[in-house]
Amino acid sequence: MKAAWRISRSLGLPWSRSSALKLVRYGSTIPPRQSGFAVPQKSHVDDLRSLLASPSSVLSTLDESATTADLVGYNDDWMNKYHGQSPLVVKPKDTEEVSKVVKYCYDNDIAVVPQAGNTGLVGKPGMPSLILSCRWINTNP
Repeated sequence: MKAAWRISRSLGLPWSRSSALKLVRYGSTIPPRQSGFAVPQKSHVDDLRSLLASPSSVLSTLDESATTADLVGYNDDWMNKYHGQSPLVVKPKDTEEVSKVVKYCYDNDIAVVPQAGNTGLVGKPGMPSLILSCRWINTNP
């Protein structure tokens, strides 16, 4: 009851035992995503592929180097609760490649969603963006 009294007092509401039962907790709203980002295009895929040492470091449905099914593991969380819509996954091999990709995305206004092992509780990108998979950094082939 003390918690209900504190909540009602902080909200400036009159408090009584019956009103304490009527307090409702409302969830917060998610702020709208910024709309100034560019949608990844095939030309972006070609440019990114030229920045990386291995051509297989870029997966995309835009140039048909991957299918939607190939990208499900990157776009959907492990609980199958969130479903992203990114058509582009970049898998850099070292921090130098990460730097090149992030600079390219900054210069071209492409939204970046960093991703590691994809094992935590996560949300989803709210717009088409580039998924920067850091799973393969500094690992042996």
